[in-house]
Amino acid sequence: MIAKASQHEQGSYEWLVDRIGYTSSSNIAKIMAKGSGATRANYMARMICEVLTGVPVQTFKSSAMNAGNEREPLSRALYERITGNVVGEVGFHFIESEHHGSSSDGLVNDNGLVEIKNVIPAEQIRLLTTGKIKPEYIKQMQDQMYVYERDWCDFVQTSFGDEELGTLPAQHRIKIIRVERDEKMIAEIRKEVAKFHYDMKKLIKTLKEAKNV
Repeated sequence: MIAKASQHEQGSYEWLVDRIGYTSSSNIAKIMAKGSGATRANYMARMICEVLTGVPVQTFKSSAMNAGNEREPLSRALYERITGNVVGEVGFHFIESEHHGSSSDGLVNDNGLVEIKNVIPAEQIRLLTTGKIKPEYIKQMQDQMYVYERDWCDFVQTSFGDEELGTLPAQHRIKIIRVERDEKMIAEIRKEVAKFHYDMKKLIKTLKEAKNV
């Protein structure tokens, strides 16, 4: 398995075009969603629209999401200062044979990754008091370790707060938890990704053969 890297700047239009037809680690929870299946179906429909038109969908980003992106360099620098690790920034890596890829927040040493989440104080308090990472983040990191061929991923959650929601003391603004590679979970994820693409190809074929009158 060899992952290739996009040569375009992350977030650029060209970068989004490179990702058309490729599922990604950040959407693993949608691929594996249960229940009524609406979450999975909506994600698949979005991908089908991109494949059939060749035009990437510009997904909505809330003000909180934009703030998190803006604070990512600060979170990365804080992680480096605390751990002594140097984070190497990296672009979208994809596996052509599986039509799947990942955008990691950074490579650490020879066998690690880092996944950064910037959250509101309430979410930071939840992690600090329970020590439990959300299941969707665990799946995302396991998939990233598969794509980048890494053995562990440091989950870094930061919360710098604001005037409206409040700000935690400095010692509570960052939590780092190391997550080790889980081959059993990775195998389950790969199975679901393969099924997702199989189902999507069937739908695309049906749409192309369908008559509109």
